Order: sequence, then C-alpha cells, then structure tokens
Amino acid sequence: MQSIQHDPELLRAAIDYQPEAGLTWQREVIAGWLTTLGRPVPADELVINQGGMHGIFLSLSALLSPVSVWRRNG
Repeated sequence: MQSIQHDPELLRAAIDYQPEAGLTWQREVIAGWLTTLGRPVPADELVINQGGMHGIFLSLSALLSPVSVWRRNG
C-alpha cells in the first residue's frame, strides 16, 4: 500500500474505473489459460464481470431487449 500511496500513477490505476470488458492484460492471461485447456478464445471476445449478479445481468442484457421484456409484461 505504501508503494501505491507514493506513486500517483499506481494510485490512479488502483482507484480509477476499469474498462467495461476488463483490463486487456487480464483478458489476455485468461485467453492463454483457456487455450491451454483446449478452448482457445481471442482476448477481445472475453468480458470480465464483477460477480454473479453482474454476470447474470450481462447475460440477460445480451439476450433480451427492452421490447421483449415489455411484450412479456404487457
């Protein structure tokens, strides 16, 4: 923590908002790991979510549109 406290760039990286899909280097590491498991996926096709509820929300958002939800309720 002291090294982050004294380095403005590290501090900014730690507390700033992260890219919506996750950090590029994190997605590249995961893509490499998936490749070793026989499931190659390009890093630019991966999304890192912020937990279970966020993952469910992202999945439903990708599958449903506001119109389909409105039709179901209406």
